[in-house]
Formats: sequence, C-alpha cells, structure tokens
Amino acid sequence: MTNESARNTLNQGIEFAYGYLKDLALNQADFTSTITEAFGNIYDSDKLENLRQNWAVGIFSNIPQIQILPDTILKNADGAFSRATQTIYISDTFLTKKASTPQDSILVLL
Repeated sequence: MTNESARNTLNQGIEFAYGYLKDLALNQADFTSTITEAFGNIYDSDKLENLRQNWAVGIFSNIPQIQILPDTILKNADGAFSRATQTIYISDTFLTKKASTPQDSILVLL
C-alpha cells in the first residue's frame, strides 16, 4: 500500500469516527455512560462536558495528530499513543488490512 493509499484509508476512517463521536455526543446520557464504561468515574466532569459539546457540533480540534508508521517501528502493534508527542501512531500494515473497510481502520483508535 502506498503512503497515499494508507492516508486515504485513514482519512475515510477518521470521517467515520467523527460521525460516530458526534452522534454519541448528541446524547448526553449515552456519552456519559460510554465514558464511564471506558474510564470509570475518574474524570473531570467540566472538561468532559466541554468535550461533549464540541463533538456534538463537529469540533474535533482536541483529537491528537495521527501519523502512519511502518509496522516494524510499532513492533507489530496496530496503533499506539505517545503522551510525550501527543500523537497517535497507526500501522501501515493495519491500514493495508483495512483498505476495503476504511471505517474499521479507526477502531484501533476508538
């Protein structure tokens, strides 16, 4: 898969994720339930509400940058996150596997 093809697969997956996150944020009860299921009750409720409100209107500027890396660098992981660089890394091999279903490419991130 070329870098352009991997980027296209990722971009299509991101668009799917934005739609999913927006729909989730539009229902406050479902949003809170999903967050609590994933993270427990340890979160800043004011920051979470701000995030939900932004996502509900399609503002996703708080989502970290995403960079495609060779599978060898990620040591066979589908994806990873670096707190130091605030960057999500996703495997080119993973994107290759998901080229026919780009919406699945984002599942590693969600």
